[in-house]
Amino acid sequence: MTDDRRIYPRLPFEYAVQLQDISGNTTPLLRNSFSKNISEIGLKIVSFDFYPVEDKVHLKLFSPHCVCVLDVIGKIVWVQQYPHQEKYMLGLRFLELSEAGHKKVLQLLSAGRNNPQSAQQHNN
Repeated sequence: MTDDRRIYPRLPFEYAVQLQDISGNTTPLLRNSFSKNISEIGLKIVSFDFYPVEDKVHLKLFSPHCVCVLDVIGKIVWVQQYPHQEKYMLGLRFLELSEAGHKKVLQLLSAGRNNPQSAQQHNN
């Protein structure tokens, strides 16, 4: 279900991601996570690591079809902890997205719109 109030609609998009905090608040270790959905301006991510709102992160997005689909700097814009778990949903906004990176995001969105069955298979 999409939220019609959104300027940039989200599409289901579950792929492996690596996050690295670059805000200087913690040791900049690479952490594995996965995305839940994507829009033109960001991602929803599930992580076992907490990242404070406003933290900048280096994100690498992977897919089974390509080693590294997207390599971008982003900012955590919201955090929600799963009830009774050490697991977090993160809203990440792309900050430093090159023109080539923006084209990749648009291609991913287009592929998801053209093949919603494929996107749904990742949610099951």
